[in-house]
Amino acid sequence: MKEVNQVKDEIQQQAHAIWTAAGRRGTVSAGTGFGKSRIAVMEANRMFMDGSLPSMNSILLVTPTEKLRDENWPKEFADWEADYLLDRRYVKLICYASLKNEKGNHYKLVILDEVHRLTDLAAEAFKNGEDDALTTFFSENLADAVLGLTATVPDSKREPDKVRIISQVAPVVFNYSLDQGVEDGMIADYEIRVIMHTLDAKEKYIPGGTKAKPFLTTEASHYEYLEKQIRRHRMLVAQAPPAKKASMEKLAMFKTFDRNRFLYNLKSKTELARRCMKHMLGDKRTLVFCGSIEQAELLLPGATYHSKSGSEAYSAFNAKKINTLAAVQAVDEGVNIVDLDQLLIVGFDSSDRRLTQRIGRSLRLRPGHKAMIIILCTQGTAEEKWLEKAIKGFDPAKISYYSSKNVPA
Repeated sequence: MKEVNQVKDEIQQQAHAIWTAAGRRGTVSAGTGFGKSRIAVMEANRMFMDGSLPSMNSILLVTPTEKLRDENWPKEFADWEADYLLDRRYVKLICYASLKNEKGNHYKLVILDEVHRLTDLAAEAFKNGEDDALTTFFSENLADAVLGLTATVPDSKREPDKVRIISQVAPVVFNYSLDQGVEDGMIADYEIRVIMHTLDAKEKYIPGGTKAKPFLTTEASHYEYLEKQIRRHRMLVAQAPPAKKASMEKLAMFKTFDRNRFLYNLKSKTELARRCMKHMLGDKRTLVFCGSIEQAELLLPGATYHSKSGSEAYSAFNAKKINTLAAVQAVDEGVNIVDLDQLLIVGFDSSDRRLTQRIGRSLRLRPGHKAMIIILCTQGTAEEKWLEKAIKGFDPAKISYYSSKNVPA
């Protein structure tokens, strides 16, 4: 049997060869543990060895975050003994937010890291009739080759605008699924357990009504009210004259946000998460994904990592000084988690890519490791559709469903 690193090297070489055969313009899609970044480093190193880098800043590497730009990618080049390319400034690293400032350049290679993030921005601009950073960049700069990297490719039926953008700039030429990685022994095996949660229809704790006539209502009743508000505003959008349609669409969007925020902070779901944690933690290294900062602080005060926290708990978790960490979105991309045993996903949204990336956090291969992913999904709400969309690419034989009633107090 081949060693894991040998298998990984062979498949990475295959992905690079396919990209090269496609005219050196395309996207490589592969999940966590594949080592997509090595393909970019491999190509940059080859270009230097071939004498294809005539000057400084011949390669442009674009990332969605500063952390990826300043920490992760320099480490990748160093790990593959190619940091000389950065030291000699053959590679220019920028964030997508700075892409609009690039004008009149001729790059031998453009690397688009997490390319789906760029398509999010471009698709939004396309819908609003604006010039997007992607279109502007390729109209004002030359690129001999383009390498896109992503863990998740947009679905052609649900997100045609994003698929169109990727197809124009760097069409997918290599797609390697998580289940292929499991089969090839490149990533850990996994099991997904979905626990179906129900809205509380008894306890009245949610404020409702008006200032003049306030009252308290249940989670079930309030969710029904929020859905009615969304339907009503969508109907108003359909009936609105062209001059008012944009403002009505914003109002409808805000109503959707209200519903989503409500789902992210359900008291009954937070309590279910506590029950799960009581029985699943032990000495297992567990990452708890929460729907909001408030929920994270309620579940694991002092052991959280989010936009309003410091990095102390994250550092302690990665140093194995603590075994449990609660996060919201801070570890979705651009960070490495050391020896993660299991996930508890309490809160998630409509982004199937985000949920896929979160699951991928637990799939780093190590001896004897099988990842356990527990997802709490609220029955009869938008979460059911979100979950169905997110896990459709996973092996159904590895997914099982349970009632929250089966989780002991």
